[in-house]
Amino acid sequence: MSLRFRLIGLVCIALVASLVLGGLMAWVNASRSIRTEMHSALLVGRQTIENAIERLQNAPGPSRSLDDLVASFEGNRHLRVRFIGEAETVAAPVVERPPFGALPGWFVRIIGVAPVTDRVPIAVNGRD
Repeated sequence: MSLRFRLIGLVCIALVASLVLGGLMAWVNASRSIRTEMHSALLVGRQTIENAIERLQNAPGPSRSLDDLVASFEGNRHLRVRFIGEAETVAAPVVERPPFGALPGWFVRIIGVAPVTDRVPIAVNGRD
């Protein structure tokens, strides 16, 4: 094999190795960034709900205020908030469709960040 083909082969191997390494670094960084962003969104959402519940303790119409609280999360790209009240009444904001369609399942599996469900118990004026 000539020197020319060996040099071209070494350059190709180096390019493929750098492509694989760069892809792995991008995958690890994306997964970590999404986990961090989702954790922060959950903390902020939980804090928002807990603050609103404190304000509702003396409100004249707490059920309407709870519906408004749920509606305030409309358009939030990280959180889907639902209020499940007495007799399984459900208030949920409209979930907007992404402008570019849903993410492909294979992409979600590769990133490896599972959806998280968090429940916040609500007690207003002594009623759950």
